[in-house]
Amino acid sequence: MDRTKIAVVPDSRPAMHAALSAAVEAAGGTVVGPEDASALVWADPAAVDVFREHIDATPHATWVQL
Repeated sequence: MDRTKIAVVPDSRPAMHAALSAAVEAAGGTVVGPEDASALVWADPAAVDVFREHIDATPHATWVQL
């Protein structure tokens, strides 16, 4: 069975990024770069200024977890 490819971005809060990446892996997903992801987990609620940039870099995303 294929594991869902999920981007965890941005990495501006290292502890939050690490925790969310670990949660993705523990749930059976694979953390990948935005260009290869079918989903995106937003890892810094204060980084609204780069949200559009990351959404645009994830062209195959079918869902976003804020």
